[in-house]
Amino acid sequence: MSAASALAQTKVGDRVFLHTIFVGQPGVSDDLTLPSFSWSKSSDGTPATSLSSILSKRITENVGVVITEPSWTHVASSEFAPAVSGFQNLTTAFKYMALQDAERQLMMCLGLQVEWGNTGSSAIGVRSFSTISPQIYIGKGFGDLPPELSWLRPLALTGQFGLAVPTKHTDLSDPFAITGAPTVFNWGVSLQYNPINPSDNSSFHLAPLLEASFQTPVAGALPGLNVTTGSVGAGVALSTKGFQFTTEATFPISSLSGRGVGVVASLTFSFSELAPQTLGKPLFR
Repeated sequence: MSAASALAQTKVGDRVFLHTIFVGQPGVSDDLTLPSFSWSKSSDGTPATSLSSILSKRITENVGVVITEPSWTHVASSEFAPAVSGFQNLTTAFKYMALQDAERQLMMCLGLQVEWGNTGSSAIGVRSFSTISPQIYIGKGFGDLPPELSWLRPLALTGQFGLAVPTKHTDLSDPFAITGAPTVFNWGVSLQYNPINPSDNSSFHLAPLLEASFQTPVAGALPGLNVTTGSVGAGVALSTKGFQFTTEATFPISSLSGRGVGVVASLTFSFSELAPQTLGKPLFR
């Protein structure tokens, strides 16, 4: 059993890796996620809503760029502050496909992600300086397991690991604010179960998935904030040719990570399936 080749996701051999919300794809691709939605509560219980879009485009067969348009964020009013809205900083990532092993359903990308300082709205407290993050993206499908373990073949793992290094460790744009900007190890994994046979020609496919995304300060954190934060998400991906809709419930791992259950969702359009001769091919061959 393996994932159907008609689905709108990154593929190596007979394995198709689903698009996940927190963990980047292990390959380069041509697709657009619009919209990407999230709703959660901060550590003080204040609700926040975000909307964004993500464009992934191959430059060559093995080199691609990912542009995360500045997400619009609305933070509700609280006992201590009025409601605020604005755009986050622009983020771009450059990726190089370093490994593709079709037989083992294994792929890996190396990347460099940049959050461009001062490109968002100061109303929501964006940083005035940039953050540079070397990244590794990896995906492994289990379709190569022996017949006696065939029930595990639909499983796949993906991961993203990076070190976020700020160009400054404090934000001096406000002389009265003390805002630490530590160097942070960002890491996340997803577990996908996609029990689809290539001969299955049904219109839609439903796959459960789990995601976990964490941030661990490794240098420059303020006292009391040098702890790992993050969330775990559980949800489903509904796929058909050229499209994938994903939704998850998210659970913070600690009080510093947030409160209560959050919700995330995204809709992804695959140009390689919808427009293979134009938007779905690399800019240069």
